[in-house]
Amino acid sequence: MNYNVFGVRELKNLMKKIVSKEMFFCDNCDKEESYMYSCAICGIQYCHDCGCDRYVKYSAGVVWGGGDDIRYCNVCHERLLQDNNDPVFKAYRKINYLKNEGDRFYEDHTKRCDAAEAELKKLIK
Repeated sequence: MNYNVFGVRELKNLMKKIVSKEMFFCDNCDKEESYMYSCAICGIQYCHDCGCDRYVKYSAGVVWGGGDDIRYCNVCHERLLQDNNDPVFKAYRKINYLKNEGDRFYEDHTKRCDAAEAELKKLIK
């Protein structure tokens, strides 16, 4: 492009860009974020800072989560616990239980392994 044809005003206008940006606002603190966590039931949105104590997260996998992880706000979570009739919620709870069971087993297994190794070191010395 030959810029000599354009005057200075036209050249400056060519360099401008219009950018549209979608932003989310926290329903608690009204903070602007590019991504929010929302409740799967009521849709209330929280930023990361506010959401840490206002929602319960369930992973979609026992070993690790993924794109199908789900979050419930505390109000909806309590309602689901009381009703206990949502099959999706029950499935997520089952995965959560198995995940916690695996963590407890790993902690216990690690303690027993450390104790066995320490016993062997005492006997070898």
